Formats: sequence, C-alpha cells, structure tokens
Amino acid sequence: MILDHLPDEAFKLDHGAGICVVTPLYVLSVVLPLPAELRNTDCWVAGSADQAALRAWLARHRHELRWIEAEGLYLPRPTERQARSAHTSAGAVARVRHIMACDGAPSHCNSDLIFADGVPMIVIEWSTDSDHPVVTVPLDPEFLHAIDWEDTSYVYDHPIEDPRRLYDSPSIWRRLFC
Repeated sequence: MILDHLPDEAFKLDHGAGICVVTPLYVLSVVLPLPAELRNTDCWVAGSADQAALRAWLARHRHELRWIEAEGLYLPRPTERQARSAHTSAGAVARVRHIMACDGAPSHCNSDLIFADGVPMIVIEWSTDSDHPVVTVPLDPEFLHAIDWEDTSYVYDHPIEDPRRLYDSPSIWRRLFC
C-alpha cells in the first residue's frame, strides 16, 4: 500500500515540517531487511526505477519474511539446510543479515561472517589492508540460519551490539538520530 502511494517528487523537509508525509516511507525502510541500495527513501518517487526495484524486491521476498516482535522488524525465514554445514574452512567469509542495536534502536545490517575455530563471528571492522578482522562479535549458532538471498547467505535472529559503542558516551544528537 505504501509503495502504491509514493510521492510524485522527493519531499524537502523544513525543520521537521512535513515529517508525517514521509513517516510511512521511513517505517517501511526500517522494518524491512532491504538491501543497502534500496534504503534511501529520498529516491522513493512514484514511477521511478527505485519504486520498480522495491516492488520487485518485495514480490520476491514477501513470503520469505517473518516478523520479529521484540525488535519490531522483519527478518528472512531460514532455509532447511543447516548453517554449520556451509562453512568448510576456518576464516572463510560469507555474508550475514542481522539486527544491530544502535543506542537501543534496532536496524538491519549486512556484515561479513567468518568461522574461527568453528565459532561463527560477525566482522564489524576489518584491518586497513582487509587481511584480518579487527573487531568481531561471536555468535550463538542457535540463532544463525542459512538463507538463499542474493546478497546474504545467513540470517542471525538475535540483535547484536557493536562492541565499539559500549565505551562511547553518545551525544544527545546521536541518541536522537541514530
């Protein structure tokens, strides 16, 4: 319904004026696990290529989505194959769709997934030469499931906190607009 009623041109907000008009677009972009190239609501205009791409993405994935009540977001349904059977070597890199908590507000993310000593880990930050991970978060295999999506091979059902944020003291602006 939201995609059927996109604006004819991008809205220009003036100090928050008109936010009610674009709120449905923001909500849709937050609750759906859209690929990064489709998340920019400024490009969501009636008759645009982005509208067509959003429709195609939703048509393809609509029946593969499940509602996660605690976070108020949709995530992909796992496939039948087991996540543990997909990794063959330590250090192999795959992509995982997960929820990242940002000062209490969850959002969808895609990250690299590696297996170190049989333990799945999300890579938050790679070294500058991209040769080895610098910041990782170990995952509970019970929440890691294989999926068959074009941009990811796994979904992780439990929110992840960025360990770098644990030591940040976020400003009021970051807490409001993260």
